Amino acid sequence: MNKKPIIAGLVAVALVLFICSGILGAENSVAALCLPFTWTAAGLRKLSLSGSLGNSAAIALLVVLGLLPLALKWKKSWGLEDALLIFTSIAIWYTLYVLINPYILPDILSGTLGETLLCGSCYSLFLSWAVLRLLRSTRSMTGENFIKALGIFLYLCAATQVFLIASRASGLVTSWKFLESGNTMPGQNLLPSYLFLLGGFLVCVLEYGLNGWLLLLGARLTKDLSQDPYGEAACRKAEGLCAWCRRTLAVVLLSQTALNVAAVVFASRIYYLVGIGFRLPISSMALVFALLVLASLLRKGQQLQEDNRLFI
Repeated sequence: MNKKPIIAGLVAVALVLFICSGILGAENSVAALCLPFTWTAAGLRKLSLSGSLGNSAAIALLVVLGLLPLALKWKKSWGLEDALLIFTSIAIWYTLYVLINPYILPDILSGTLGETLLCGSCYSLFLSWAVLRLLRSTRSMTGENFIKALGIFLYLCAATQVFLIASRASGLVTSWKFLESGNTMPGQNLLPSYLFLLGGFLVCVLEYGLNGWLLLLGARLTKDLSQDPYGEAACRKAEGLCAWCRRTLAVVLLSQTALNVAAVVFASRIYYLVGIGFRLPISSMALVFALLVLASLLRKGQQLQEDNRLFI
């Protein structure tokens, strides 16, 4: 399997998010996800202010945009999880309406915080529907189709690791500027603080990068499993995934532990500890253990199959 298009795509996602968070004015990569809503709202506001005809057109477009999630179930049977599409439509309507008319928002939701919460609610509702719909569809999936769906899911999870790296990079830039502007007294040595900020960022990049690599290995394994679950290629990749899981877990734990201990030892020389404090990579540990168990079970199953063949 050619990994270059996959890696290039993930890098492109990271670059787009970072450019959006920096050049386009969003404070971080998460806020960059609000740009489709803010741009749409700005266009509808401009259209609405152009006159009575433009106002009618803006209202019609607002209704159509809100109905887009419901179009996914047009002439199809509905399940309980599909009710989330109704709430998604309502959330899109409300979000666009208040972004067009920001004066109706309470002060606490004004600015980037309010935009992030509103747009995040829309994304959360739609994502919840998509996941629940996928879970329902797995009931009727054959083994081969389920493995293919698992591969797609692992690729998407790998893409989220790239997004997390981009988000950390944006946070590093913000923290760097805050450290520089908040410590202006002469004679202050900010080098240790800068090094700790950079160290915390590199540890997170290492963690997310290794997680992404494991997810890509798992996705590649699903391709071989769909073709021949007991073949030599699948067995070899399962063993490789097990080995990488062990290495990843050791590297992530040791690097984060080293950073935690160093933060205590050099605390008196650090002016800025936000983002560097005590942290355990629990989510990464859970991910690695899950992949390790999966790969180990696959390897055991393949060994049993081979033993049965020899016995026969």
